[in-house]
Amino acid sequence: FDDIDSEVSTSFERSVATLRAAGATVIEREAPALDRANNLFAGGGFSSPESFQIHRPILAEHRDKYDPRVADRIAAGEGFPAADYIQLGFDRAAVIAEATEFMRGFDAIIYPTCPMVAPTIAEATKDDASYVKINLTLLRNPGLTNMLDGCAASLPCHRQGEAPVGLTVAGMGGSDEHILSVAGGIEAALAASAQ
Repeated sequence: FDDIDSEVSTSFERSVATLRAAGATVIEREAPALDRANNLFAGGGFSSPESFQIHRPILAEHRDKYDPRVADRIAAGEGFPAADYIQLGFDRAAVIAEATEFMRGFDAIIYPTCPMVAPTIAEATKDDASYVKINLTLLRNPGLTNMLDGCAASLPCHRQGEAPVGLTVAGMGGSDEHILSVAGGIEAALAASAQ
């Protein structure tokens, strides 16, 4: 919930209140495993070396066909040390085990799909620094479920006329059917309150 837009916070908190009013038990807890999972993105995480390995032959011959900002991010994976990549795998496995233990006894974890309302293309591309900051911010929360090898559904939780905001319903890997069932219940509760 760091650096969250006010529109996102308003829609999300209203959704939590709606779920509580509908009879759901929503427990707010610190989740150190989630913080540790976010730390695994430092230095580009898995996507940096993996995307370079996949794109290397094409990038070498057709870099001019890539968006320059994307090409630079992919190329940054070239120097990723193999030992660091292997350690990242071990660290990820430990965080997944910790998150799995944390999730025991809970039906799901919910959080804003993105911490900010989507910017305009002009805002996102005005300069390299803005592009990188916005891109990383928009990917932060959805990337968390991916890093934990989890599954998730994102539901619209804004009201008509408000900026689009999503509420993510997430669980650990293999809980897809359960998470879709929980998401269906949440979706119904949110829809009923909007009428």
